[in-house]
Amino acid sequence: MKSIDAIEGAVKCILNKLHEVSVADRLDDSEYIRSVKAVLDATDTYLRRNQQTLAPAGALKSVLYDYSKDLWRSAHEDTQTAKHLSRTPPMVVENDGYRDYYYDYIYNHGVYPR
Repeated sequence: MKSIDAIEGAVKCILNKLHEVSVADRLDDSEYIRSVKAVLDATDTYLRRNQQTLAPAGALKSVLYDYSKDLWRSAHEDTQTAKHLSRTPPMVVENDGYRDYYYDYIYNHGVYPR
């Protein structure tokens, strides 16, 4: 196994556990996303300092960012689907891009304006 694959697998396990804790403890989105960013930034820093991993700078961070966003989105979609299924008539859960914007904004700014 290549070292970059091991690093990616380890970080995905960390992100899965962070997501699990976030759902179980009902963490605020800002807390969860800031924690994800800390993990991704630390991983990126490690890779930049250890070039022997043969990973292009930032490439793994992008993959892990998408992975963490998909985890977060899936939890929110499950919640929205459950809410909609309990109503009559059933409503379609829309993906208008707002959730992506919301996640990206918190990731980049640390908090969402109220």
